[in-house]
Amino acid sequence: MNSKTFCQKLPKVECHAHLSGSIPLEVLKELHKDAKERQPNLGPCPSPSEYTDLRRVLFFALFGDHIYHILDTPKAITRATSAVLKSFRDEGCIYLELRTTPRKFPRGSDTFEEYLDAVFDAIDRNDQSSMMVQLILTVNWDFEPDKVREIVELATTARNAGRCVVGIDIAGDPRKSILRTESFTRELIQAKLNGLKLTIHFAEIVEQKPFLEKQLADLTPDRLGHAVFLTPEVQADIVRLKRPIEICLTSNLKVGSIASLEEHHFRWAVENQVPVLISTDDTLVFGTTLSEEYEWALGLLNHDRQKLLGLMVGCRSRSVGGCRAKGKSSNGA
Repeated sequence: MNSKTFCQKLPKVECHAHLSGSIPLEVLKELHKDAKERQPNLGPCPSPSEYTDLRRVLFFALFGDHIYHILDTPKAITRATSAVLKSFRDEGCIYLELRTTPRKFPRGSDTFEEYLDAVFDAIDRNDQSSMMVQLILTVNWDFEPDKVREIVELATTARNAGRCVVGIDIAGDPRKSILRTESFTRELIQAKLNGLKLTIHFAEIVEQKPFLEKQLADLTPDRLGHAVFLTPEVQADIVRLKRPIEICLTSNLKVGSIASLEEHHFRWAVENQVPVLISTDDTLVFGTTLSEEYEWALGLLNHDRQKLLGLMVGCRSRSVGGCRAKGKSSNGA
């Protein structure tokens, strides 16, 4: 069995996938057509591969200027979520942590609950016996503390009601992380006190280096996303505390964080026994699949299949939802 087939057949775990960035292209086109009927002035459906430049902020414009305008109703969100779940299930994913930023619909409720309910509608229809789904709610670095509090309270209420919300993610323009306030931080600490796990997009650009140690000390994240531009001190901290890293190989390559996969810090993490979680980030934007990410990782492991399987065992133990066996209920964290 060749590496491609081996990785396709593997029962896989995905812990860093953004809903809006993982919609299959054909479904996005259908949703755009529907949205055009509601919004005659809506621009053409974007070509996601043209928006991978993280430093020029084109990446974030894809969502704010385009995709969010297409996903402008609860029905559109449910349709998009269902398509994303199916795409991962078809890839052989048995455990998925899907993350999304709650938004308020232009012609709907003035709370985030309507958005979350639309996502739940799709998750409730998912076949839990083949793929367990957990949800992480995302806040952006530039959100006002009141907005962060509202999303944390939404996540906490959903979790306490037995829904599948298990954590909070911090994402968005990494340059804005430098301006993080104490009030912003307090709301995230409260999320942890409420029993939610915290994962943060970390060290995505070199300009963040002087602030990394303080981010770790203040936020005490349970996992780190990307973690590309690390200082020696932060590297030592990650190795000492075995802080799990969500590894997104294709994403890091296509946004220009690394020049080649050969220089990716995945190998450094594995060599230093740092837990890694092989992930896609945004399958739509980066034109990748979970199987392909596992195949790239296998190549960086010199095609050592047993080592890859060992990493997968560690990956399951580091999932914020505990990565329980297939067939279990999605309720709870």
